[in-house]
Amino acid sequence: MVLMDVLELGHDTMRALARAQSGEDVVITVEDRPVARLSPMVEKPRWISRDELLSWLPTGAADPGLRHDLDELVPETLDD
Repeated sequence: MVLMDVLELGHDTMRALARAQSGEDVVITVEDRPVARLSPMVEKPRWISRDELLSWLPTGAADPGLRHDLDELVPETLDD
């Protein structure tokens, strides 16, 4: 984690962005007080292939305690 004063950020924004891009967190300070964090972006896929989705389905079982929790929250349901 790198601390950078807001005035320093204003003068050298590209250096702060380069450090974040390289994986560092840059904490922006005002009068030595942390006020914001500049963090690297984490790339997430926007979509997955059909085959990958199908490979996840058998392993993605619901929480085994879910039925019990739901029964406690709403004990009087019309169907089982």
